[in-house]
Amino acid sequence: MRVTLDLDKLLKEGEITKTEYEKLKKFALKDIGTLAYNILIGFGVIAVCAGLLALLKSDMVSMLLLDYACF
Repeated sequence: MRVTLDLDKLLKEGEITKTEYEKLKKFALKDIGTLAYNILIGFGVIAVCAGLLALLKSDMVSMLLLDYACF
């Protein structure tokens, strides 16, 4: 389950303590790092497929890459 909270606003309004703020902020930073890593991996896969298509200009390679990418 995902929940979106404005931690700065909650801290300012006194709804959470500074300790809770730091703990939740640490969890958020870990998720951001994981997302960035996944995005980089995705771009890498796209770059490899595009490079193979450019170097191996055959219909069979194109069909195999498209078939592999769809599943």
